[in-house]
Amino acid sequence: MDEERPFLFSAATSWLSVIAIGLISTLAFAQDNAELKAVTTGNMAFGSDLYDVLRKSSKDNLIVSPISVATVMAMLQAGARGKTAEAIRKTMKFPEDDQLNKGYQALLQLMKSDDSFTLEMANRIYPAEGFKLNGDFANTLKTYFAADPQQLNYKQPETAARTINDFVSASTHDRIKDLIGPSDLDDLTRLVLVNAIYFKGTWKNQFPKDDTTKMDFYVSENDTIKVDMMRLETEMSYGENRELDAKIVALPYKGDRLSMVILLPNKRTGLAEMEDKLKNIPLEQILDGLRERKVQLFLPKFKLESTIDLKEPLTALGAGDIFSDNADLSGISQDGKEQLYVSKAVQKAFIEVNEEGSEAAGKIIRKRSLDESPRVIVDHSCIYGIVSTKSLVDNASRDIDNALLFYGRLLQPQPIVSKDNIRDEL
Repeated sequence: MDEERPFLFSAATSWLSVIAIGLISTLAFAQDNAELKAVTTGNMAFGSDLYDVLRKSSKDNLIVSPISVATVMAMLQAGARGKTAEAIRKTMKFPEDDQLNKGYQALLQLMKSDDSFTLEMANRIYPAEGFKLNGDFANTLKTYFAADPQQLNYKQPETAARTINDFVSASTHDRIKDLIGPSDLDDLTRLVLVNAIYFKGTWKNQFPKDDTTKMDFYVSENDTIKVDMMRLETEMSYGENRELDAKIVALPYKGDRLSMVILLPNKRTGLAEMEDKLKNIPLEQILDGLRERKVQLFLPKFKLESTIDLKEPLTALGAGDIFSDNADLSGISQDGKEQLYVSKAVQKAFIEVNEEGSEAAGKIIRKRSLDESPRVIVDHSCIYGIVSTKSLVDNASRDIDNALLFYGRLLQPQPIVSKDNIRDEL
């Protein structure tokens, strides 16, 4: 039966926030600004929508990379037609195809490492042996997404899965392994699309390791666990949002290109209420309200790992057509006759946050206020994300501020095993 010929794609991401990031390059790209802005603006809106769906279906820590999901969906869009293409565009907040492809081409050119960070993004397409791709589809993915095809024999699922997983593992520096299993593949599989992202860098101002202490982290109003709490006093973007009843800080990474944004509800159990309010307040609006000032920040060391099946979230957001036999993905195959659909969409993600940095501890950039520094103590559940923020950008990348790289929430920090001695809080 035609409906038994699945089109399978997978998304992988590894965000090793050992301390810094640099998505937005300072290279000149004026001619691509409009396309790039269209892509990053849509990514921010989609990321907020995706987070809202995921947080309702889980009671655990969360990490997701909206840009990784969007990249794979953008590649899929190149082969979608009719109502399926329109559903993808609406769900993902994509611009028209020409802007979409050029925007991702510009984005991929910027997502490259330099002396201050390691940032890598890789795409790959794996058609089945004998499955002929539509020439326009293959050219679009190669030209705009740097996705080279590699044919695999899906009648040998163990070998095929190993090839895909080896690519993902290498692209994420061994942080993401076993993304796909042999049971996910069979002789009906026609194509696998993969996106892998890896990042490692340093905070602009590192947390002094000697200041890390054991402190309480509230997992409920009264119940606590002990965590390794880092401490830093420096200038960063800061704000207090009355509508959210929360404090917001944006801790910059080296290079001033991206920041870790933390939204901390004032109430210990205020996360759910804040999440509900965030549905009606654009994240860009929140970030625009931040101002640079000296802040005392207490942030727990933590690492998070997650595996997310994207079928239900994407269906809830309006793109469920791609998973059904109603999918029109006729632009993928050469003859356009095979009834293809997405049989699996999964993302694995990893993040680690600790003190490491390349500059002196507690460095103060410039003093702007004689007022007492506000204290932000992340000792209960919060939302975090990696974004480029215009308040920290002073170059050509200003036109693409507030691009959302990844988004999540911290409910209970998972400890990071370290040989360093952590002194207990007095």
